Amino acid sequence: QQCNAAALQEMGVVCLKGIHANFEEQFYKWVQTEQKVTVNYENSIDLCLDSLFSATTSSTNIPAPTPSGLLSFLL
Repeated sequence: QQCNAAALQEMGVVCLKGIHANFEEQFYKWVQTEQKVTVNYENSIDLCLDSLFSATTSSTNIPAPTPSGLLSFLL
């Protein structure tokens, strides 16, 4: 959760460190805000797949499974 919060903060999303007595007030303020976060995922699928399938497992140096190997349970 801390990693998720850190990533969201980098995107400009307000994150709370905990739920305190004023949580309800902070929540409603957040819900009513006009601030919108936009993320451009254009062309990111190819980069993600290239990164995923070119990696090896760090502890054993076994190549990562191929896409067909990952989906073999569907066949």
